[in-house]
Amino acid sequence: MNKKETIAKIIQLVDDVYAHFDKIIFQADSDISFLDLERLTNNKAKGAKAKINVKKIKKYSSNIYVLTIFQPSREILNDLITQLKDTQVNLYINFIEITYDFLTDHPEEIAAIINRHLVYLRRGGEYFNNTKGTHYWGNKKLNHPINIVSYIRKSKVAHTSCYHLEFILCTKEQCVKNALAHPSQLINFDFKDFFSAHSRFYAYPNKKTVGKALAEFHEVEIESDRGLEKYYDRKIKIFTKNNSPTIQELLSLVPIIKSYLHTKKAKIVNDDFTSNMQKCLLKKLTVY
Repeated sequence: MNKKETIAKIIQLVDDVYAHFDKIIFQADSDISFLDLERLTNNKAKGAKAKINVKKIKKYSSNIYVLTIFQPSREILNDLITQLKDTQVNLYINFIEITYDFLTDHPEEIAAIINRHLVYLRRGGEYFNNTKGTHYWGNKKLNHPINIVSYIRKSKVAHTSCYHLEFILCTKEQCVKNALAHPSQLINFDFKDFFSAHSRFYAYPNKKTVGKALAEFHEVEIESDRGLEKYYDRKIKIFTKNNSPTIQELLSLVPIIKSYLHTKKAKIVNDDFTSNMQKCLLKKLTVY
């Protein structure tokens, strides 16, 4: 599909988009056992129950109190703020999953389109992994402060089939940076602005471009356009184990391709494609 066909297909397939927080981990330096966990559990989502754990810090002979909640509605978040009112507890966020459930009867098609074009660039090099249908644009074990994960499932908040895309802020610093330091900041969080700031979509490069990058990566000299296309056909499946790898996968396996995707001309094309993809993907956004 070309860019226009891709946009049209997204509009056709997406019925609704539910934005919510899938999981939030708070920490406090003082006791939070007074919190009513039943009121902080979203029974409608049929997910896990809110819980409190205590971590002992032997080095300082102190405790850290950890609160974890799942799929909280605005009512639950407001209730948490109410329970903390008039206390001296400083509850801060150090992990959060910012989630977009794309509701559709055809989640496989939506997944194929978004996974193919979604790009997340990192200073230390791009990361991609596909494990049993779960796609990863980051890895906490590699100390990536922001991870992106996608998979197909039944939405826990809308109770229908969806393509599930989540942006995971793995550190307190990232939460602060994205204005998610404290419970009060969750209420009016702008899911649309966050998605615009952290998602990029690249138009898929042609065979000639990828073939040229592969040839340069393998230090092979090929002059003709047809020769580059043939080299692509011969090498791509062997190299990526996939006849049609995602752009993130190409960036991960063939880092040199970044220079071909970041030319002045390509930047104009990708900026326009990103803008149009973001608009059509969030056209039917509902904040849970």
